[in-house]
Amino acid sequence: MTLPWTIAWLVASLTFAGVGIWQDRRPVGLAPAPLVPPLFWLGVGVIGIVLGSAHLLSLLTGVELHGRASF
Repeated sequence: MTLPWTIAWLVASLTFAGVGIWQDRRPVGLAPAPLVPPLFWLGVGVIGIVLGSAHLLSLLTGVELHGRASF
């Protein structure tokens, strides 16, 4: 992925996390339950932010991030 796609990924992830926080904090009232739970949106957003930040860091520094497994 290139830098613009990575930034778009981070913006989308921040949007997912923001929607999750917004839905979690709004008053429930008599509205029907949402089809997708707010914690799902928040979880998808946080995982996307972590992965997008790691990819952005590797793009900006030029150093690839390697996992623990050695093949």
